[in-house]
Amino acid sequence: MNPNKKGANSKSKPQSKKRITGESSTLDKDTKRQSFEQQFRRLDFAFSTGVFTMKAVSVRTSIDRANICRFVAKCRKENRIYLVKFGICPITKAVGVGFYTTNYQLYLSLKTLIHGK
Repeated sequence: MNPNKKGANSKSKPQSKKRITGESSTLDKDTKRQSFEQQFRRLDFAFSTGVFTMKAVSVRTSIDRANICRFVAKCRKENRIYLVKFGICPITKAVGVGFYTTNYQLYLSLKTLIHGK
């Protein structure tokens, strides 16, 4: 019998069974919540300093673009972020990309410049 093969007579250690609940501990939840809140504050500041695409803010802040998309969606529902225009992304060169800001005064001044209203 080959000693490398595991069979009925093999004396291998039983594998430990980990409890899988799908829930993280309260500490993990608090840490994640704080992390997202910090990211939201950083994103709010980044978008308030100018007019940017989501990709540009992602590169600038090193925050995952999926989180930025969540931030923008949440802020659009609450009317806290403004779509200034559609254009070409300076990073990816994609066409039809939205440029956003959270600075209402900047939004109004650019809207009058772009649309003449």
